[in-house]
Amino acid sequence: MANWGQGNGASYEQGFERALATLADQFRRLTDQQLLDADDPAPAADRFVGLLLWIPINRALFRGDSAECSQEELDTGSLAPLGRR
Repeated sequence: MANWGQGNGASYEQGFERALATLADQFRRLTDQQLLDADDPAPAADRFVGLLLWIPINRALFRGDSAECSQEELDTGSLAPLGRR
């Protein structure tokens, strides 16, 4: 298990922050092409990734397991309606 908060931050900066910046750039491009409506692509990327990660993170934190979501949970889970307009 990872030792949360005991790293030097390099993994976060070179991994997660880099991925968020890349996603924000893509959101910016899609907005420029009028394929996405994002007032500020950086926070939009943060929120998007948060929606993707919150279920598995909470499952691991509160249940203490790493069980994967079932296909039914992915298809009918509480996040499914949030992705639709």
